[in-house]
Amino acid sequence: MAFKLLIIEDDNRMREIIVDYFRAKGFLVFEAKDGEEALDCLFQEQYDIAFLDIMMPHIDGFTVCRAIRSQSNMPVIFLTARSREDDMLFGYELGADDYITKPFSLPVLHAKALALIKRVKSTENVVYDFGGLSVSVKSRTVTAGGKTVN
Repeated sequence: MAFKLLIIEDDNRMREIIVDYFRAKGFLVFEAKDGEEALDCLFQEQYDIAFLDIMMPHIDGFTVCRAIRSQSNMPVIFLTARSREDDMLFGYELGADDYITKPFSLPVLHAKALALIKRVKSTENVVYDFGGLSVSVKSRTVTAGGKTVN
């Protein structure tokens, strides 16, 4: 099964390099050139991971990350030129799984992406039982005594 990757990057050359590399590694790669396009993509499709730039036209990467986290546990890796510690900390506060500054190594990015995807996939079908209470991670449901709790 090929993993679905959404690359959200306004720099055409950078996006093309990442797309080519990850397609060669067997990923199904989708592209968004700005935050608005990214949000459209996120409402139309589910992805296994997203690479997200911060400085983009229309809607910045921090806002996109916030939107992703409001609806998904999909891994998010920031790929950005912004290397200030407060930007990194804010990215992690918003729920980013990693924060990588440009320039970066494509093989290292690939290894990090696979590790994150595998971690999330390994917990997707988990059901936690607490006495008569069950929580399904995948379906995001809670049941008590065999009945669904709203």
